[in-house]
Amino acid sequence: MAIDWQRLADDDYYASVCTTLYETHQRGILRYCVTRLGDPLGEEVMQEVFVTMVHTLRTFRPGPPVESWLFGMAKHKCQQALRNRTRRQDIANAFFKDIWQQLHAEASTPPCEALEARERATHLATSLTQLHELERIVLHWRFHRGLSMAESAESLGMSEAAVRKRLQRALRRLKELMDDGPTAG
Repeated sequence: MAIDWQRLADDDYYASVCTTLYETHQRGILRYCVTRLGDPLGEEVMQEVFVTMVHTLRTFRPGPPVESWLFGMAKHKCQQALRNRTRRQDIANAFFKDIWQQLHAEASTPPCEALEARERATHLATSLTQLHELERIVLHWRFHRGLSMAESAESLGMSEAAVRKRLQRALRRLKELMDDGPTAG
């Protein structure tokens, strides 16, 4: 497709160009991302590539083919997604290690209280496993590590508002899971 770079200021033409580029390159970018990341994450990254394209196409300098630009963007976004996934897995593993250590720590409380505390901790651990990975990470960082919203947002590459909303949802969902459990009541 030949793009008339002078006409990109026209919103209708811009929308037409973006639609054509999407229809032309969507399958190739999707195949590229899914090959590197797997189905769900690959599809998400492919969408991010085209959202970025829509936001930045007007600033693209003609010269290299647009297809190379799109695949370069896909490569960069796939690498970022892999870094984020690895970082989140490391955090989740540390989180479960901390729970394991707390569950199996020596107790100096009376046996009855220790049993109740262990049941609550086991129920909490079970409830936490039912949360999404990112929700567990946000909860861990906020309440176990004591990180601020800003620190969590920076580490996760998200806005503070997104982290705050994720934390609220995680707390609401965790409360529902804890209330439905055998120790409720």
